[in-house]
Amino acid sequence: MPVYHSAQNKAGYKSVCGAALCPLKEGSVNGPAPVARDLELDIIDEAILFFRANVLFSAFEVEGNADRTLIYLTTYIADVIRAMEKYDTLGAAKKAAFTFGCKKDFATPGQA
Repeated sequence: MPVYHSAQNKAGYKSVCGAALCPLKEGSVNGPAPVARDLELDIIDEAILFFRANVLFSAFEVEGNADRTLIYLTTYIADVIRAMEKYDTLGAAKKAAFTFGCKKDFATPGQA
């Protein structure tokens, strides 16, 4: 079974710290990322869609900067899931997930 690569590798988006600055769906976040108006899946949708398959691979050949963004998002999703597994209720998990997202100690692309 092959690794799932990002469909956005061919688009040639701007690169920041080796990761692609891929467009996000309108209204999802504010920041430097461009708005994706005509894409069915943005990079976050791809990360969620391919998470189960890609997390099983020990080696991932990077085909472009969008793949680096996909890898970063996959590891972030795995960390969120790992942190949420100790909560019994949806409300407590949502509150903890928001707090987890506000943490500053998660390494971003370009940090050692």
